[in-house]
Amino acid sequence: ETVVEVARHRASFVGAELAVEHAARSTVMGVLNRRRYERVLDAVRAPVLILHGEQDRLVPVEASRRAVAGRPGWTLVTRADLGHVVQLEDPAWTVEQIRAWQSDAADRS
Repeated sequence: ETVVEVARHRASFVGAELAVEHAARSTVMGVLNRRRYERVLDAVRAPVLILHGEQDRLVPVEASRRAVAGRPGWTLVTRADLGHVVQLEDPAWTVEQIRAWQSDAADRS
């Protein structure tokens, strides 16, 4: 029921279909051109937090593990019972993780 409500709400956004199409194209291109994808990730100089649900059926959690590996300042937090859209599935947990990550970053500064 909630998924249907979210889908209806998302469909009301202007340009939503184009955004989904762009995201899908980007994902496919990342898979097809792995070296380019890695260069884009390597170019990121800001700290990164990735929250990934282990029940994600669209993007395997291993993709996030590979993205974080060897990239100082990148952090991965997974949760076994969440899927692809952790921020919708458990917003409170998502906020908690972001705040903890920000706090840790402030402590390191």
